[in-house]
Amino acid sequence: MTNQSNDFDNIYQLLKDLQNTISDNTKQLATNDQLIINFITTQSKIMYRQIESLFSIYSLFNFRYPLPPMRGWPISPDFGQLLIAHILKYKPNMIFECGSGISTILCGYALDKIGKGKIISLDHEEIFSKKTIDDLSLHQLQSEINVIYAPLCNVQINQTNWQWYDLNKVKPFPLIDMLIVDGPPSTLQKHARYPALHLLRKYFSEDITIFIDDAGRKEEQEFINLWLNEFPEFKFETIETEKGVAILKRR
Repeated sequence: MTNQSNDFDNIYQLLKDLQNTISDNTKQLATNDQLIINFITTQSKIMYRQIESLFSIYSLFNFRYPLPPMRGWPISPDFGQLLIAHILKYKPNMIFECGSGISTILCGYALDKIGKGKIISLDHEEIFSKKTIDDLSLHQLQSEINVIYAPLCNVQINQTNWQWYDLNKVKPFPLIDMLIVDGPPSTLQKHARYPALHLLRKYFSEDITIFIDDAGRKEEQEFINLWLNEFPEFKFETIETEKGVAILKRR
């Protein structure tokens, strides 16, 4: 009888353990389901915003050739829409880009629409600068846009060595009304885009507006805060986009 009682106790404990395991797994599945739902909801909002921005962009221009792909390494449509809106509203005379690509094409169409303005776009990779030049030719936009292959060189800022575009390739240097900071790549070194303000500030017009892509990343936020401490004459705002955008203007 004692052995039978022990068997019942063991079976009861096994069933109890099984019940607890099922309960724990059910809770975990519910948590996972909620995580999946949250992920899908977030991605759906992002995709909707990109599609909405693309419709806006395509409604503005009669493109003369298919656009290159967006998102990933290239800019996302929502950032492109911001750049276009700024150009159409403020009509900058000179746009200076750190990093060329589809942003160069979109800005070129915007300048074409307002009938004025020029672009200088730097790229540290010759293959990408040539690709942008070829794309601009296909879109018939090359006349007012100068894409410059500017290899990275050593510069020193605050006793720290940086790899940044060789600005000696830009002659003569223009007065900049709009600066787009989307290069060099962050994989180059920590705060890779930090030198931009230090090296270009003396060429800024009074109405300068600076757009920083990828501002949702911690690294970008860190060097923007460094800029604001070092150059208190600037204020900034952030715009919610797929990758995050920071906009700096004079106070």
